Amino acid sequence: LTKIDRNGKAIFTYSELSYGKIETVDAGNSFKIMLFYREHGIIRFLDNSLSDRAIAPLDLNNKGHAMPSLVCTSYDNGIWVWDQAIMSLTRYDQTGNLTVNIDHVNRLCDMDLSPVKLLENGARLLLIDTDVAYEFDLYGAYIRRIDLDRGQNVQLNGDLLFYTKGDTIHSLDLGKYVERTLVLPISNARALHAGNGLLVALDHSGISAYAYDDE
Repeated sequence: LTKIDRNGKAIFTYSELSYGKIETVDAGNSFKIMLFYREHGIIRFLDNSLSDRAIAPLDLNNKGHAMPSLVCTSYDNGIWVWDQAIMSLTRYDQTGNLTVNIDHVNRLCDMDLSPVKLLENGARLLLIDTDVAYEFDLYGAYIRRIDLDRGQNVQLNGDLLFYTKGDTIHSLDLGKYVERTLVLPISNARALHAGNGLLVALDHSGISAYAYDDE
């Protein structure tokens, strides 16, 4: 894992081979960066210099998870976990105590689920499947289904949901349910991140950042 500055210069690196491939990096809190090693069901935390924080790794297998496949950070330093084996959503607080658990989420959504991403921002939790997002509140209550028309690289920032489709980037206001197409000088973005008024995209030419508004 490498952290770069605004000029694209590498300033910090981190490597840990004991747990295999890093599946997810969540840097929503830059002073408590979360790494998820899916193969071993392990979550580790780094500080803003990519050094290990004085926090013991969280072993999701020891928490009773048979197939933890997705994780994301939550408010007050909590963590959400999606367990594909029983299609459950579970939230732990910063000390690892269970605060929310919903089994058989597929029954709430009335769909078989194979989600690819889990996101929390503001008052929303999104479970992203192939071409649809399922919205929950921060207590795990199911709210609605949001069709994405096979959108990819989904990101959430407040009421704004961003996704790519082909060579375009779409912005969907979940409060007003108004959609816009963003015209940016990039094509076929491979990854997307939204936050602090910036849309950061990765394409074949590198990383680019663009300012956006929510109007």
